[in-house]
Amino acid sequence: MSRRNWQAPSRSRMMIDSESSPPRIGVGAVVFDSGGKLLLIKRDTPPARGRWSIPGGKQEAGETLVNACCREVFEETGLAITLGPIVAVVERRQGCFHYVIIDFLANINPGGPLIPRPAGDVSDARWVGLDELSGYDLVEGLAEVVHISRTMRLDGSTGGLTETNRSQSDFLARPCPAH
Repeated sequence: MSRRNWQAPSRSRMMIDSESSPPRIGVGAVVFDSGGKLLLIKRDTPPARGRWSIPGGKQEAGETLVNACCREVFEETGLAITLGPIVAVVERRQGCFHYVIIDFLANINPGGPLIPRPAGDVSDARWVGLDELSGYDLVEGLAEVVHISRTMRLDGSTGGLTETNRSQSDFLARPCPAH
């Protein structure tokens, strides 16, 4: 296992913005349909207005990460999901916005609606083939998260961080067998 040595950044490299708000926790769901298409939404509010992303949003006080993610996907698309492992944790700063975002791999609940309907702060929601992604103005870093998620889904990988005790609050890495 390699370790990274941490060094304090120089004053000029510190990205401190006195106008920024404290970081907020965000959640997102990387959802594929049975044909391998990805669920994308088009943001209608800052900080990513007009850009395409996965459904998700801010965790509210008292909510677990799991509940927040399922609620946000339902509010933005009308689709009910079941979450799998955490596939990414990213930090985004844009203007006065500062988010730490936890992205889950997710599946559509069987027997529920399959056609997304945009709502809330979303102007469009649709299933998109992975070969079509280059035609969409995706939010920063999303293409790599989608690639990793697709690989995990196709491989049936048990990688990522998974819920350990049904508390919806503890997620740990599970070792994968060596190939």
